[in-house]
Amino acid sequence: MLFLCFRVASVYAFLPLIFLLSCAGRPDEKGDVMQSFWEYNRTTSMRLGAEAVKLVDSGSLSYYNSLIPVITNADSVTVRYLRFDQKILVLALRHTTPMAKIKAMNGATLFQYLVQMGMVNQDDESSLRRFRFEVSMQQDGSAGVQFIDSAGNNGISFRFNKENNLWKIDLTSAFKYVNNEVWENMIAESGMTEDEVLYAILENIDGRKASPLIWHPMAG
Repeated sequence: MLFLCFRVASVYAFLPLIFLLSCAGRPDEKGDVMQSFWEYNRTTSMRLGAEAVKLVDSGSLSYYNSLIPVITNADSVTVRYLRFDQKILVLALRHTTPMAKIKAMNGATLFQYLVQMGMVNQDDESSLRRFRFEVSMQQDGSAGVQFIDSAGNNGISFRFNKENNLWKIDLTSAFKYVNNEVWENMIAESGMTEDEVLYAILENIDGRKASPLIWHPMAG
């Protein structure tokens, strides 16, 4: 009994040391998270889809995979009710890409394709250097990257998950920042209707005016 109590007491005595050892790698982990963040930004801004997709977590790729049947089959009512950024993606793919090519995609290849089209990120490193970034390690094993502006205000934040020993960005973690109210305010400031903004975006992609058929399920 005395031996058992000694063993239990020894474990508790070493708990602070175990905690310190477990936390010792955190500064390096935070550096690894930021390295993945900057590499994601570099590859997407340079439209390097095959490299960028390696830095996106499995949950994000599942999300892109779920969009494929929406792109090909959703009717106009369904598309109208999508979040504005989803609406842009669906209409842009219908405007630019044959149905057979889209149907042959999965989440990873769709993401690569969108990167190559310049539809994922247009922020170069210099535009992001005006922010300070705070990395926080979470108890569930994930990490958060918080944007902080020059006035000390918190901006957008991203979650990172470690998969296959690499920190990967969870793009779905930022969806709360791109709700319809945000888009509605931007559209109102433009002085254009939502459809005018959408058609202008689509024309800017490839120089062609979009057909009204983009609102309907794809054919062929």
